[in-house]
Amino acid sequence: MQFKDITPGHAIYILDKQAMTLAHCKVREAGRPYLEPVQQSLGGINRTAKMVRDLTVDDNGRITSYTIPEDLSIAYSGNLILATDTTWILGELKAFKAEQEEILASVDRRKAALDKATALMADLDPSVKEKQETDKRLGNMEEAIKEMAGMIQGFIDSYKTQTTR
Repeated sequence: MQFKDITPGHAIYILDKQAMTLAHCKVREAGRPYLEPVQQSLGGINRTAKMVRDLTVDDNGRITSYTIPEDLSIAYSGNLILATDTTWILGELKAFKAEQEEILASVDRRKAALDKATALMADLDPSVKEKQETDKRLGNMEEAIKEMAGMIQGFIDSYKTQTTR
């Protein structure tokens, strides 16, 4: 079903890709199709005019209006995907999932490349190597101080329990 076939009462599905939420909305108003006003671009080339229509939807009490090309079954508005059927949303979700899985799969490769780049920088620039060694020494010192603080706290607690008896 295309947006031109939508009438008040029909369901519209809205996927928010940022929040990853799916809203099952009802169309409250479906305007008549009209020719979208053509805006001249900076290069002087005009876009082709297309037929659009205004849809007002109710998302659990939140009323929102969208201008949508009438010859489509799925439309995009920022992070939102509007569709006339869940099949279109499912296709978008599958593509989104594949994209996220690809990103996650590349994390280990990117970490390894980052480690190699850091090692190469240390080989080429003595100041980088010196900073890395200083950071490592400071980290070791912080750990040692935390251990000592824990031991001191243990002695204090032990002393308090012995003196209160």
